[in-house]
Amino acid sequence: MENILSCSTHCYNKFPFERALKGIADAELKYVEIGAIPGHCDHIRPELLSVKEMKEVLKKVESYGLKPSSVSGHCNLVSKDGMELFKKRIDFAVQIGVGIINTADGNISGKKDEECFFENMREIAGYVEERNIIIAMETHGGLLGTAKDCIKTIERIGSNNVKINYDPANLIFFSGKRPEDDIAYAVEYMGHMHIKDKLEGQGVWNFPAVGDGYIDYETIFNVLSRGNYTGPMSFEIEFVEKGPQSPEEVDIALKRSVKHVKKITDSLK
Repeated sequence: MENILSCSTHCYNKFPFERALKGIADAELKYVEIGAIPGHCDHIRPELLSVKEMKEVLKKVESYGLKPSSVSGHCNLVSKDGMELFKKRIDFAVQIGVGIINTADGNISGKKDEECFFENMREIAGYVEERNIIIAMETHGGLLGTAKDCIKTIERIGSNNVKINYDPANLIFFSGKRPEDDIAYAVEYMGHMHIKDKLEGQGVWNFPAVGDGYIDYETIFNVLSRGNYTGPMSFEIEFVEKGPQSPEEVDIALKRSVKHVKKITDSLK
């Protein structure tokens, strides 16, 4: 497999942005997914940045020998305020030359919220179509639970610029399903993927280094290879609910994850 391998700065969301870049570069990765998730991973807050400052973020990334591959811009897309925050993240992606922005659906509770989400998403879809950006909707429960749920949702949005960001560990966490069986349905609709492992079951926050959990990535990568998935794949390590206690803890887990995954992907070349 020749897909871009990157890492989300979200792995280091408790630590400074530059420390995240250093850890990712030290793991011998060349690409980074930039975290800009309001209240959760505030490494970058595009709503507070001028165009010049957005471009300075790119220079900072490049100073570590990295290139941005995607933006993690999850916002509450049920609300108008959340939609405007997400548009700022789309603008940021444009300014740093990134073609993919990841998100979930937001805080949907009931039919009214669902209708607001789809109304907002149709507006956002037009916004990204004008800017030639892909929105990758992450497997995140509810309307974005399984691959089939995601497909139903993006087809209802009705834009070729809206695809799936498939997260195998999230599938287990939110839906209790197995990604090795589910991912085959998603492949042709995917624009991005998170490489994240899982311990324990549905609803339990435990996402260790890749290879330390029970997700069968050899099977998953074989499915992606047969399905000719060519999009980027980004490491995301979230540990247990209290998170990592030091950036060095993330460094160690990331290096182990990269070694584990490269051994599998190299065998598929």
